[in-house]
Amino acid sequence: MRAQDVQSFIEKLGKYNAEQPQEKIYIHFNKPSYSAGETIFFKSYTTVGVNNSLSTLSGVLYVELVSPADKIVERKVVATPMGIGVGSFDLADTVTEGRYRVRAYTNWMKNFAKDYFFEQPIDIFNGRSDEVFTQTDYQVRDKDVIYRVKLTGSDSQPLPKTRVSCVIWSQAKEVDKKTVTSDEQGIIEIAVPKKHKNSVITLRFKKPSGFYVNKIVRTVNPDLQYDTQLFPEGGRLLAGFLNNIAVKSINNKGLGVSSKVLLTRGADTLGIIETNKLGMGAAQIFINDTSGIQATAIYPDGSKQELSMPKIYASGYSVITNNTHKEKLFVEMHISEDRLDHQDLYFVVHHLGEVFFVSKTSANRSAIIFAVDRVKLPLGVVTVSILNSSFVPLIERSFVFFSGVGGKHGHVG
Repeated sequence: MRAQDVQSFIEKLGKYNAEQPQEKIYIHFNKPSYSAGETIFFKSYTTVGVNNSLSTLSGVLYVELVSPADKIVERKVVATPMGIGVGSFDLADTVTEGRYRVRAYTNWMKNFAKDYFFEQPIDIFNGRSDEVFTQTDYQVRDKDVIYRVKLTGSDSQPLPKTRVSCVIWSQAKEVDKKTVTSDEQGIIEIAVPKKHKNSVITLRFKKPSGFYVNKIVRTVNPDLQYDTQLFPEGGRLLAGFLNNIAVKSINNKGLGVSSKVLLTRGADTLGIIETNKLGMGAAQIFINDTSGIQATAIYPDGSKQELSMPKIYASGYSVITNNTHKEKLFVEMHISEDRLDHQDLYFVVHHLGEVFFVSKTSANRSAIIFAVDRVKLPLGVVTVSILNSSFVPLIERSFVFFSGVGGKHGHVG
């Protein structure tokens, strides 16, 4: 391809970015958490484009307070004539305690994926009329899960013979409702069918003082004590090359856990990947061919999980990146022998449609290394795309760059 073809491609990207600008939202709150009866004050900033300029595109922001049961408690329409807006939510004295979410978006953002919406968790407590603590455990049965919730007052004494209204919510819809009475130890039992394993349970009852109390119980996936997933860098594993594999391990509450992943082929151990306490880890493994590899996760309690190994390809492309260098970002592209067609390849670094770096080479060897100076890259999510001679992406990898680490720009891989 001639140089003007590359320039034409970049101009098309720039035109698309100009015609389809991406808005982003950040909301600043006056407090990290709130109590019943308080007011949540917030200030919003709506930006647009790669330079994060204050946006005048929409002029209106929709801000929602979403309950732990995924119901919209209140929606505010905030004017943002110069990209900046202010608003508030008044919390009732009877608000249900739990972790809420503040979600914000513009009408323009609804044209794109919801991943671009702003969301932030907010803890709301009810200390004025509540003073009731809950402790929950569960027992898995054939068709359902029994949740045993113990109700205790602020004096550490159980609340016996208390009638509790229980509602099971799944995907913000009420799927079941029942009334139960606590026993002498203040314990109630609620049966939740396994098909509603991602649901939440709301509890409502009256204290001896006459105040009503609202509580939220989150269910767990009874079939999943731990879960580990494997992620090849760039999206695929390629036989005959060194491959970078990331690991993420969580428990049934969605929290990261430490684990050890063994990659074996028959009696041979190909590699061991250990995760940190947040459940994240990565390692480079050389894969000879496409024959089966077994992956097993081992958890701190000694339990094991057989994992689904990503497919290994004999033909195609893969990447290994190095973003720990202080001055440069390195990307090594691997190409299987049948794809060495000597056609042009383009290494493109872009962010929100704006291209910051382009390098051209040809597919004439199995390992090609691209490099770009960090000072040429913006802060934020930066995507590396390797395109063929028709400007079709062959493989991509994203990074998050931030200031303060590793020279002018820092990094998070």
